[in-house]
Amino acid sequence: IAGMQVQSIAQITVYEYLRVPGDKIDEFIKRETTYWGKVKDQGIKDKTMTFWALLEKIGGYDMPNSSNFLFINTFPNIDSSGQVWANAESIAGAKMDQMETYSMSTRTSSFFLHDEGWAQDAKADPAKDFNYVVMVYHNTDYADSLIGLENKYWSPFIKKAMDNNQTPQLGWGNAKVLAPMGDNIKFTTVSYDLYKTLQ
Repeated sequence: IAGMQVQSIAQITVYEYLRVPGDKIDEFIKRETTYWGKVKDQGIKDKTMTFWALLEKIGGYDMPNSSNFLFINTFPNIDSSGQVWANAESIAGAKMDQMETYSMSTRTSSFFLHDEGWAQDAKADPAKDFNYVVMVYHNTDYADSLIGLENKYWSPFIKKAMDNNQTPQLGWGNAKVLAPMGDNIKFTTVSYDLYKTLQ
């Protein structure tokens, strides 16, 4: 079709929301950062992953019953994402019973998203500066239009403000939910604002 742009959605980000009981949090974080962090870092070196993060929720509503952790894993090709986990024990240097975390957590939901926009402070060092993220969930029937407006107007605005030290924000991005979809899904796009400190 003349004038139509086709965007590849091969690169997919998976959000996995988890509930970890309070008495298991320390061990959960230890295992995820000590063992699974090595596996995911190797995935990035092997180019079977492009990004990973483990986020802990601070504040919110219904804290005793809602998810308190979020895995974010981005794959350049969702069809070959299983390669990341193929040699997990040898990469991590531990047996599965020492490193598994599923027995101490409950998955509350999973989403597949496509990253749509990104802006970053020119002076930001992600490894040191991206310590806190505010997730903003949008529920719209017009996800493509919202993303388009954010990328056209918000992205250059926040980029200029970050570069000129007019905001403590150091990064911004957005993504569109690909699956699941339906009336019971309460958001269709996500924006994320990154900061160095919680304040």
